[in-house]
Amino acid sequence: MEIPNSNTPVSKCLDLAAYASQTIGQFTPSNLELQELAAKMDTARQHLALTEAAYAKAENDMIPVRVDVTLADYAAVEGIKQSKRAAEMADGETNGPFLVHLFPKGTTPIVRPFGAAQVKEMRDLEGRYDGLTEQWAKAQDEKSKVSALREKYEVALQARSDAAQFVNDSRSKRDLAKKHFLDVYAEVANRIRALFPRNKKKQDLFFDAVSNRSAINRNAEEATP
Repeated sequence: MEIPNSNTPVSKCLDLAAYASQTIGQFTPSNLELQELAAKMDTARQHLALTEAAYAKAENDMIPVRVDVTLADYAAVEGIKQSKRAAEMADGETNGPFLVHLFPKGTTPIVRPFGAAQVKEMRDLEGRYDGLTEQWAKAQDEKSKVSALREKYEVALQARSDAAQFVNDSRSKRDLAKKHFLDVYAEVANRIRALFPRNKKKQDLFFDAVSNRSAINRNAEEATP
C-alpha cells in the first residue's frame, strides 16, 4: 500500500482518491466504517478538485492581463516616439530647444524601462511639458497624449498585479486543500489497515499504486511474461 505525499501531483492525487472511493464503495453496504471512510475520502477529493480548478483558472486568466501590459508598453513606446517627432516639428530644427528640454538624454531612458520604471519616466516627461506651456501652444495637448498612454499602462499594470496576487492566493488555498487531502488519505489507509490486520492483500485491494505511470502502461507491463 502506497501513500501519496507532497511531491505527488494533484492530478495523481485525484486519480488515487477516485480509485480508492470506487473500491471502498464495493464494500460499503456491509461495512458502516467503510461507508464513513468513503465519504471522507470523497469530500477531501472534491475540495481538492475545486481548489485545483480555481487555481488553474486563475493562472489562465493571467494570460489576457499579461497581453494587456505588453500592448500598453508597446503603445507607450510608440507614443513617446511620436512625441519626439512632434517636438522636432515644433522646433523646426534638429536638437531644438523643445526637444532638448523634453528629451535631454533622448528617448532611450524613457522607452527602455518596463513597467513601473517606465511609468515613472513618463510622469517626469509630463512634468517637463508643463515647463513649455508659455513657449509652445500645443505643449498641453502633447502632454495629454502621454498622460493617456501612461494611465492606460498603469491600469494594465495594476490589473496584472491584482491577477498575480489572486493566483498566489488560489495556489495557497490549493496547497492547503492538498495537505488536508494527504492527511485524509493517510488516515483512511491506516484505518483500513486496522480493519483488516495481517491481510496485506486485502489492504492493498483498496488503493492504486502512487506511480506516475498510467494504468495502461502498468497493465501492459504486468501482462508481459
